[in-house]
Amino acid sequence: DTVGSADMYADAEIIWGIHDSLRALGIERFVIRINHRKILNGLPLVAGFDPALLVDVIRVIDKVDKVGIDRVISELVRSPESNGVGLSIEAGESVRRFMTVSGDTESILSHVEELCTGTGIMAEGVAELRLITKYLEDAGVSKDHWKIDLSIARGLGYYTGPVFETTLLDLPDIGSVCSGGRYNDLVNRFSPDSMPAVGASIGVDRLFAALKE
Repeated sequence: DTVGSADMYADAEIIWGIHDSLRALGIERFVIRINHRKILNGLPLVAGFDPALLVDVIRVIDKVDKVGIDRVISELVRSPESNGVGLSIEAGESVRRFMTVSGDTESILSHVEELCTGTGIMAEGVAELRLITKYLEDAGVSKDHWKIDLSIARGLGYYTGPVFETTLLDLPDIGSVCSGGRYNDLVNRFSPDSMPAVGASIGVDRLFAALKE
């Protein structure tokens, strides 16, 4: 964790640390998938649903690696078979299209900019992700080991900025072995001081099980 810095260099350094830690363990086939809560916070505007549903929408999106995109959308959309979160069919399909955007870093971020017309909270998230990617490139962190992925949500409510999860390419079903993100408001819950913070944790038991397998 890094506490006290709002600079995106701190976020990039955490991702860099994840990368170097796994490489030091002899793991070569992994990818750190990166998204931004500010981008997700703009989803109600671009997908056309009530912002009051956003917390529930993010909670469901966070399950995509476990249950798949079709199950996620079915849980989001209200239908005769399921109450879902309450999104319309049209909003649900907009979320599906958003989550499945692919391509290189610049094409994904440019797509998000087009969705939000380059303004608002989504645009702030794009600008910060661009800074992170620049720092990672300047540090020489291989692009084979990280990418922007708009399906990464991190369901916990205290995340406020970039979020990331690490997947082993040879064991994708085991889930993330190292996850984290920026949590600028969390310290303030336990202290009168408000301090920006970002960090990640290695799931040691899960990683050991993966290494053994």
